[in-house]
Amino acid sequence: MKSNVYMLLCLLLLASCGGSISDEQRKSLQQEMKDREIKKVQEEDIVAKTFELGKEIHRQYLSGNDSLQKTLKTDLYIIEKGDSVEKKKDWEIFEAYEYSLTNGAPLSDNVQRDGEEMIYTYPLVIEDEFAGIYVIRIPRKQLVLNL
Repeated sequence: MKSNVYMLLCLLLLASCGGSISDEQRKSLQQEMKDREIKKVQEEDIVAKTFELGKEIHRQYLSGNDSLQKTLKTDLYIIEKGDSVEKKKDWEIFEAYEYSLTNGAPLSDNVQRDGEEMIYTYPLVIEDEFAGIYVIRIPRKQLVLNL
């Protein structure tokens, strides 16, 4: 709320001083105000957006394009059998895929929350064998901004 008042005062100050702002500055200010709007989003909306963007990032990655990945400031990496895993949550997800495989469950993409990030995972299958997982970590802030 304070930031909205601050932005409004800045705009009034600029207007009262006879200064004018360019169209580019006006658009930038409008975008900033839009980004700062308070949004009430449901967890299921965030999960659905994670699936949507995760699938698109994965599709682009496989085609050699990483523009969406860079725009959303995501991390994308692959965890294969035998790799040492830096993040505990990644290891738990990897083990869950292996458990599902040993119990005959079909492997599919998945979404998990890890603090302020959402994790989209997709199984890496080579010659009909489970070889690992693709991991895409998307900041929750980026997901909310894209809703």
